[in-house]
Amino acid sequence: MSEAEAKDAFIIFDEAYEGNDVDAFYLGDILRALGCNVTNATVAEKGGSEELGGKRITFDEFLPILAAVKADTGATGVKEDYVEGLKVFDKEGTGKVPLAEVLNVLCSLGEKLENTEADKLCVLLGITADEDDNIGYMDFIEKILAATA
Repeated sequence: MSEAEAKDAFIIFDEAYEGNDVDAFYLGDILRALGCNVTNATVAEKGGSEELGGKRITFDEFLPILAAVKADTGATGVKEDYVEGLKVFDKEGTGKVPLAEVLNVLCSLGEKLENTEADKLCVLLGITADEDDNIGYMDFIEKILAATA
């Protein structure tokens, strides 16, 4: 990603559309718009604000934040982590897990999603349950990882 692309995303969140500075409340949104997979905790650690009007971030301050977030891949996890996490629900060793269990995990662990967000994620990824309400968890994991790459 070029600095010009970062500047374009930054400008969108600047109320004056000049790209000079943005409210720190939007830091996470800007990073995610640029393809970063950041947690709310990481956003707060990097200077994000939980309230509008709390503080502002200039583009020059934003660039090192973007670089640091892009360089940190530790919180993302790897495919094997996700396989092990969902394999627990594959009681019969079929490669399938109940969709309800996957949705429950999405809504109750880590950066929790709302029920509607979890449902929307499945729709966006094209995840559909079979007649027993199960999904192939490897397919689910590959689609999630492809969407975040």
